[in-house]
Amino acid sequence: MPLTYSSRGFVFVPAHSNSCKFLKSPNILKEMDPEDDNIYMSNLADKYFDRPAEAEFDICMADFASEYEIISIKKNIKNPKTPIKRLQTLNFAINKRCNRNAIIRYPYFNRENYFENLLSLYLPIRSRNELKKPYELFYEKGETFDNRQQCMRKVKEIVLENRKKYEAHVKETGETESLFNELSLNMKDNEWAEIVANKEKHSTWSREIEQENNPDFNIIHKRKN
Repeated sequence: MPLTYSSRGFVFVPAHSNSCKFLKSPNILKEMDPEDDNIYMSNLADKYFDRPAEAEFDICMADFASEYEIISIKKNIKNPKTPIKRLQTLNFAINKRCNRNAIIRYPYFNRENYFENLLSLYLPIRSRNELKKPYELFYEKGETFDNRQQCMRKVKEIVLENRKKYEAHVKETGETESLFNELSLNMKDNEWAEIVANKEKHSTWSREIEQENNPDFNIIHKRKN
């Protein structure tokens, strides 16, 4: 799914590898080389994996979506309250939010997809290649190096630690899906994609994306009027 959809502190983060994306605007596509396959707008995951290589950004995707605002490098912000830092290759910058962190929501399609979502959201990684299949087994038995604590740790331990910050119902024993996930359990991928895409299509900030010259321009959170 291309962007994040947020309202009143909620952020929808479709983090799995098969998330769909929006095509770049027709004007941009017409000017591109027919052989160029870079036809999609960058999404949240693209920006997460392109985050600065500094130690402070050894964070999971959920923290990135919740704690940081993504802005166009063309936007001139006077006297920012927090430092603004460029992404490594994309034409975006990020700065830490001063208000309350957002609440993370994500769909539940099937068991393997569910564990891929958990790992993508709550395990700090720099590339999807760090996630090993089958995802459920990697979640239950895998170990990884924790850059912040400078030691090997169990994957499940790190995921649960980060997940608890956003999902109060999570317990150490037994996986409990939220009502949000239960409602989406019987929905197919394309049905869920259509719902979220329609929400974005009719929102003000989505229209701003279509009018922006920068094909990667993305506003993640609605601004207050």
